[in-house]
Amino acid sequence: MALNTKYNGYVGFLKQAALGTPAVSTQFVKFLADVDMDPSQTIATYPVGGGGFYNSKAAKELHEHNGKFSLEMEPQVGAMLFAYALGADAKSGAGPYTHVLTPARPLPYVTFERGLKTDILAERIQDCKVNHLAIAGDAGKRVTLDVDFMGCRAVLQASTLSDTYETDRAFVFMDGTFTIFGGAFTRIQSFKLDLNNNCKAEQTVEVYPSYITDGELAVTLNFEIIYDSADTNIADIFYGGGTTAAEAVATGAITMDFVYGTGADEREFKFEIPSGGLVYQGITTAAPGPKPDTLKQTISCDVIKVSGSELITVTFEDNNDVDYV
Repeated sequence: MALNTKYNGYVGFLKQAALGTPAVSTQFVKFLADVDMDPSQTIATYPVGGGGFYNSKAAKELHEHNGKFSLEMEPQVGAMLFAYALGADAKSGAGPYTHVLTPARPLPYVTFERGLKTDILAERIQDCKVNHLAIAGDAGKRVTLDVDFMGCRAVLQASTLSDTYETDRAFVFMDGTFTIFGGAFTRIQSFKLDLNNNCKAEQTVEVYPSYITDGELAVTLNFEIIYDSADTNIADIFYGGGTTAAEAVATGAITMDFVYGTGADEREFKFEIPSGGLVYQGITTAAPGPKPDTLKQTISCDVIKVSGSELITVTFEDNNDVDYV
């Protein structure tokens, strides 16, 4: 018996050429926490006539293989996962290469693989779609990315892959410039952007799902700011810019742009929501409290499609000249 350690493993991924054709991963994730990519199964236990007063039969009805993992937002890995979650990539440039990612359907199928080298245990999960991305940033820290995917089928592999990793550093909050409330804004402390494809797995003639259907793309954004007494955000969001409750919906635009390096070594992650596309759902008020502390506010937003504009545009600069979708 040998006691092994879980650190000596990997998570890899790559876009498939087609449904039913698994890919061999060439991109690997520097995961930040334990990886959740376990299979699950639905097994019915039930009584039948002649079996007494017990459940005397069992039948497997469904085998699913979904997963989630977290990582730092690196230029190439981040661009690929965002491209898989949005659906379209317009590549340009000549080093660095610019990838402008926008929503499109259908989403590509992707293969994810997890392996433990010490146990020579690897599961290749094919016909997956990226269902949910959560991007978060906090003052002084790295920008992170949480990924949830839905898969159809997994196959155990006879050997593990040789994993190699991106060498460009991850984006940090201090790389960012922020355009909020109509202009440059520096009193932001954190944000979280959520993209949810609301995918659905469809089972047909196999014990595992046969297809994954793309659902409604829902985008939300929350961010926290330091309060300033000159701010009119409460009046704008709750009172239509006046002093009494109003029917008007407060909308806006936002850009968060993270850049480091120069020339061929410039790297960028940027997301833009156009004017009118950001719907301010609420803002916490600068409420009194028993202790001296900094007044902060959290703004919660939904994102809607504005005629003539993309719902959201995400731009990456990296050193890869391949179209990701």
